[in-house]
Amino acid sequence: MDGHQSGATMNEADRYHCPEDYKGVIALLIVFYTVSTIFAVMRFYTRACISKVFGVDDWFMLFAVIFDTLRFVCVVYGYAVDWHWTIGTFSPPDLAWFLSNPAYALSNGLIKLSMGFFILRLVVHPVHRQVAWVSIAITAAATIIFTILNIVIMLPIDAMWQHDKPNSRLVLSQNAMSYVGNTFSAVCILTDLLFSLLPA
Repeated sequence: MDGHQSGATMNEADRYHCPEDYKGVIALLIVFYTVSTIFAVMRFYTRACISKVFGVDDWFMLFAVIFDTLRFVCVVYGYAVDWHWTIGTFSPPDLAWFLSNPAYALSNGLIKLSMGFFILRLVVHPVHRQVAWVSIAITAAATIIFTILNIVIMLPIDAMWQHDKPNSRLVLSQNAMSYVGNTFSAVCILTDLLFSLLPA
């Protein structure tokens, strides 16, 4: 299969070798994930224990943090181990990178949905509420589409981490996935703009 080669079994020291170029990236990931998670936990504590009002927007944010944690673990693992390490035809790093993509799409989309439902609790004008609902619908549709495309990027799906699938084929090229990712980012920016224009 193009782009996948099963390498020979590596020594234990080589399997978990982190290239020097990626140590800075891993450090930044850890810092930003830690800071964002601390703020999220503070929010959950305030809403659940102090205000005692854990709303729909909080549930969306909670699931966003769960998927972001999955993305964080997969990306750090993918950087930390040798990318060519395989167990027979199974590639743990490729599985980690595969899981990180839909996890990113879901975490990002759920954050936007959380913002949308939070704004719905604040705005009262019918037009403003309609704009919020339209933004939520656009975000939900874009998140579902982007997540599905990240899952079915190759068929059969397990060909992403199993290197013994001679009939596997790419559904979307790297360039196509870049366009899809940029479109998803543009939708997120658009909804952020719409949310920011709504009076609170």
